[in-house]
Amino acid sequence: MARERTGGIVNRKGVLFARVSYVDEFGKRREVTRRARDKAHAKQIIAELHERLDRHGADAVRKDSLPLSAIIEEYRQEKAQPAEMRDGVKIAGMKSSYNFGKMLDVLAEHLGHKTLRDLKPGDLHRFKQKRLSTPTQYGKARTVASVNRELEALRCVCRWCVKQGWISRSPFEYGEAVILKTHEASRDRVLSHAEEERLLDACTGKRARLRAVVVMAVDSAMRKGEILKLCWPMVNLAQGVISLPGSITKTGKLRQVPITPRLRAELEALRGQGSGDSQALVFGGLDVKYGWQAACKAANVTGVRFHDLRHTAITRMVAAGVNTALVMAISGHDSHHTFLKYLNPENSTLREVAGKLHDLNISEWGKEGEYVN
Repeated sequence: MARERTGGIVNRKGVLFARVSYVDEFGKRREVTRRARDKAHAKQIIAELHERLDRHGADAVRKDSLPLSAIIEEYRQEKAQPAEMRDGVKIAGMKSSYNFGKMLDVLAEHLGHKTLRDLKPGDLHRFKQKRLSTPTQYGKARTVASVNRELEALRCVCRWCVKQGWISRSPFEYGEAVILKTHEASRDRVLSHAEEERLLDACTGKRARLRAVVVMAVDSAMRKGEILKLCWPMVNLAQGVISLPGSITKTGKLRQVPITPRLRAELEALRGQGSGDSQALVFGGLDVKYGWQAACKAANVTGVRFHDLRHTAITRMVAAGVNTALVMAISGHDSHHTFLKYLNPENSTLREVAGKLHDLNISEWGKEGEYVN
């Protein structure tokens, strides 16, 4: 038997409200009121409330009045907990839960006082401008990319709320777009071979172990986190392959990476210096951050982040003529659009393309007698 439900428009001192009365799951009568601009808007609100009650139950019309801070905490508990792995596959949680949680903290701090249903596109734009005008904890200008990541986290929360039936539409779906990727400063820094040579020469003394890390990053396109979590059972020197389980890859998928001859030499040297524990980390908990900065300074290599080594590896693979699909499989890219961000043709490659195009043009022009060399 359907629970009794009513809906109507109420005028309170000249202000219109849409009102829906219903019986909840405990048999208690409840009432929901929403302010409306006019009668047409009130009828629209009533229809939306009835639809949400039909599809999602009483929770759907109660949760939208909660402050965003409470909604963010519910999302954190259900969706943003540390990843739970089984047989090398993520079955629950989020691999980047720590960093994502930091972004949720920022959102709760700046927008947590607003109710879910009152969150509008204008609030998103004001949040963006405020964050961009606020320096980081290190006194540096905050980047558009970092603010976009925070907004993307909020978009995830809003989309989740739509699926729960707590709101009918995400504030990201209407109004002027707030997340603009074209405004982000793209990273296109590729390490030259001369810079690489100086950098490797600087990896001596206390930084000796960093040398193998740099070689692995440049020759394999592995991420820093994947390199530092690499264990010896994942390294097959006989077959020349590194097998990365989903437990350490960003995408949560198994990936295989080839071992170049010089990387093999570095790994064999490290294996000979090891503790004898076959399950140990290849780089033994090495702290790359400060060693990397010191090595770059000693080598007079400027403007290069460790992640640019992955960028360098992908660029070199493509320049060497490796099939793009294979490069994506090695680097762990599912999206071709994302992969293209890492692709920067070197000048020699561009000149080769120009030469081939010129040869083609000459051959075609010669057929028609329109070009004289």
